[in-house]
Amino acid sequence: MRFPRFRPVLRAVLLPLLCTFLLFAPPWLLRGLSRDYIHAVFEPEPIQWRGKLELWHIVGFRTYQGSITNHLSERTAAFSRQHPGVFIEVTGLTVEQFAERYARGERPDLYSFPNGLLYREQLRALPLDPPALRSGLSAAADGEIFAVPYLMSGYFLLINGQRPYLSGGRAPSSPEEADLQAALQAGELAVPPVPGAQLGLTGTASTDSAAAEAAFRKGKLSYLVADARALGDLNRAADGNLLLSALPMAGYTDQVQFLAAAAGTDDQRCAIAAELILFLLAPAEQERLAALGAMPVADGVKAVYSEPLLAGWNEAFADHPAGVPDAFLYQRHREALVQDALRAMAGEAGASDAFSERLAVVLGGQD
Repeated sequence: MRFPRFRPVLRAVLLPLLCTFLLFAPPWLLRGLSRDYIHAVFEPEPIQWRGKLELWHIVGFRTYQGSITNHLSERTAAFSRQHPGVFIEVTGLTVEQFAERYARGERPDLYSFPNGLLYREQLRALPLDPPALRSGLSAAADGEIFAVPYLMSGYFLLINGQRPYLSGGRAPSSPEEADLQAALQAGELAVPPVPGAQLGLTGTASTDSAAAEAAFRKGKLSYLVADARALGDLNRAADGNLLLSALPMAGYTDQVQFLAAAAGTDDQRCAIAAELILFLLAPAEQERLAALGAMPVADGVKAVYSEPLLAGWNEAFADHPAGVPDAFLYQRHREALVQDALRAMAGEAGASDAFSERLAVVLGGQD
């Protein structure tokens, strides 16, 4: 049934009503009408929090080349680009600068700290389940996650093939092949206490790494146990005239950098810290560590190095799972471990067993 004569009347009544409804419609309804529901289905939910996080990067060691501080600044900037509105300010500090600021009561939101520097009570448990790590590395403490490693470095046996002590013989193909005990007794080796005690050496340990590196650079030593940065500096030295070779010291390293949230960090910042850790542990990010000459900590990452020596070093750690001190046990026992190592190298009765027992504790044994 049609009512053509009523159409003009209906238009005259409904049109003003419709205009009035649209004019005074609730804002939430207008937002809904303007939303692109098709794209929203496929877009991830963005982080709702907006603001700045302060991250203190505390430098306890340096990698073969480059700057961990600069690397961390670049990668946190990349993280922020994926999370608009989240800004992370990275401040590089020496251990001494950190101690001064901490003593004044200053606190950041996040820490990047070297193994053994901070204790658990300075940190807040993180709401995350990290991916699998390389053998020997750990992120747990009493069932909770307080700090997670994101890069590691380590040590080499450096060899000066021009020393008369080595002339006429070939350089060793492994640290075990070198007669390091004879070299130490002859004053041809500088070795820090803990590696020296691990090798079972007796004699005088080197407690001044800078002086030992300077002596090796001047050609006064045949052997030097030093970290990757010392090797990198020697390889890059413009005035260097050493016939230098190096062998990786696999099986132990305390040079591990951790990321953690400070104890006073609120829930929202702590959640972002957890996301940042997962970001840094992603395979693509772990592969970037090769540019620093550092080693990845995530399991199964294939880092590609420009120098065969570094590639072999990384493979050596894969073949001989790293003995890495537990972050919090190392903080508690580090000084005592060094003293036990010094006594063991000095040949004190029972000191070698005491060192081995404490090392086992530091590596995650019962405290």
